[in-house]
Amino acid sequence: GESPSMRIVVPRGRGIAVWVLEHGQPVLVRDAYSDPRFFADADKQTGFRTRSMICVPLTSNGIEIGVLQGLNPNGRDTFNETDLEAFAAYGVLAATAIDKLRTIEREREQQRIAQEFSFAREIQASFLPKTLPQTPELSFAATYRPARNVGGDFYDVVEGGPGEFYFVIGDVSGKGVPPALFMAQA
Repeated sequence: GESPSMRIVVPRGRGIAVWVLEHGQPVLVRDAYSDPRFFADADKQTGFRTRSMICVPLTSNGIEIGVLQGLNPNGRDTFNETDLEAFAAYGVLAATAIDKLRTIEREREQQRIAQEFSFAREIQASFLPKTLPQTPELSFAATYRPARNVGGDFYDVVEGGPGEFYFVIGDVSGKGVPPALFMAQA
């Protein structure tokens, strides 16, 4: 017995699923071994015997995202047109579900990235001074707006002694998280 996790590689341009993906059309194959598109080596590798198959494209927003394939109907020798119609309808549902799951995954990833940027902004803001020195004669003010969500910039004003002030400005080349991390390390 072969392992159920065996990997079958279908050569480029071979197989009914590949044909369906390339042409975007459903296929009903009543006798697999009489169809020249059928890749019989998969049966040889697994010991399975394919008699009949139906295969439909999975399409999302006009883009082929995969195929859905059914092999050997139960209780009969071959699939028929009614099976193909039902399978095509199921394929539409499957493609819609896949598209929805991908959209949810993209939204979660965007939320995760937004949260990471929010944390990075908070960390970066913690390195910048909350207040700057003030004297009756001098008033210092600063504002910071990074070109992206986070930047590699730093500033401060330090009072060295009476009437003595030092300005510190740091600007790491680049934009985004890596320069911000470098500036934090510096």
